[in-house]
Amino acid sequence: MGGISFGEILLVAVLSLVFLDPKDAGRLWGRFLRWKRQFADLTDSVKSELAAVAAPVAEGASVLEGGDWWNETDPARLRQWARERLAIVDTEKSAATPGQILSRLSEWPVWQEARDVALFASTPEEIPTFPLLEAALAAGKRVWMPWIGTEPGQMEFAPVQGPADLVPGRFGILAPRLELQVPHEIPADLLVLVPGLVFDHHGHRIGRGKGYYDRWLARHPSAVRVGLCYDVQVHPGRLVPAAHDMPMHHLLTEYRQESFASQS
Repeated sequence: MGGISFGEILLVAVLSLVFLDPKDAGRLWGRFLRWKRQFADLTDSVKSELAAVAAPVAEGASVLEGGDWWNETDPARLRQWARERLAIVDTEKSAATPGQILSRLSEWPVWQEARDVALFASTPEEIPTFPLLEAALAAGKRVWMPWIGTEPGQMEFAPVQGPADLVPGRFGILAPRLELQVPHEIPADLLVLVPGLVFDHHGHRIGRGKGYYDRWLARHPSAVRVGLCYDVQVHPGRLVPAAHDMPMHHLLTEYRQESFASQS
């Protein structure tokens, strides 16, 4: 915060001598100082927010041609960017989002025509997926849920009949009951809703870094891949995928549905 200027001191002094008694002048001076501190704190906060928004460019990200904002290459920074944005998603919005997603799904031919859909058991920072599970079952679809095995990077899917078929699994995330964790023949046209921390408008995705979904999707290339996230997790630039990253065919948020027809 900057110091008090001579002009400010002179102004208050003149007012005190001409219009106010010393006690009133002292109270006015104290209020003025408190207001000045509050204004300086607010200014610093705004400057910090603007610096955070500009950080990806200022820290060496390369600007792209063709309308993209920037080409972000640091997964750790991207994950932190997403978590900071997820922190603004309040409980009320989180509770309303599944209804918005279901409204979009009900009008989307890809969902309407799917006989088999794969969901994930959401964590607190993800869109609640149990309403989607119930809606899919009510629509007569077969629902698949993932489970993580003991082998490094192993993830498989098993069909479930409802929430009663789910129990706490690895990392405390709900997964199919142990007796359901057996090999299953996966439908070739399985519609897979894929979680992630960051997505972009080009079909790219940044997950949590363990690679479970990328490995599974690479083994099942005919599956229809749909990124599911809050709109605040959609990066305005173009993510730079690693060689093993599997691109999405579609992106679904509470406010948009995008398709990327060029993805294999």
